Amino acid sequence: MVLLTRPGPTSDLLGLGLAAAAACCWAGYILTDRLVGRKVPGVQGTAVATLISSAVMVPISVVILWEVALPPEAYVYAAVAGLLATAVRYALDLIVLRHVTPLMFGLGMSLNPLFAAV
Repeated sequence: MVLLTRPGPTSDLLGLGLAAAAACCWAGYILTDRLVGRKVPGVQGTAVATLISSAVMVPISVVILWEVALPPEAYVYAAVAGLLATAVRYALDLIVLRHVTPLMFGLGMSLNPLFAAV
């Protein structure tokens, strides 16, 4: 991070601090996911995590949907996006972390923005 930003007198220290916190959260995610992958068979760990997070989000979603009238296809798109962006992705992360080191996984994750740009 220091090489990318070259902090100086005009650097946004709050931004650098938040970037460091985000990096620590990603490291925690990778290490926790690896531990869960080794301790829990299959993708049950991902299923439980998704269930817990959806339990938190359902009341918020109900309030939002009560206020906004959406076309029916929006619900289909949201369900597909939810499955592809969370359930499938996190299940694959769990499976991959059983077979590669956290360092290799982190390197692969850091290449995602490159592939998106290409």
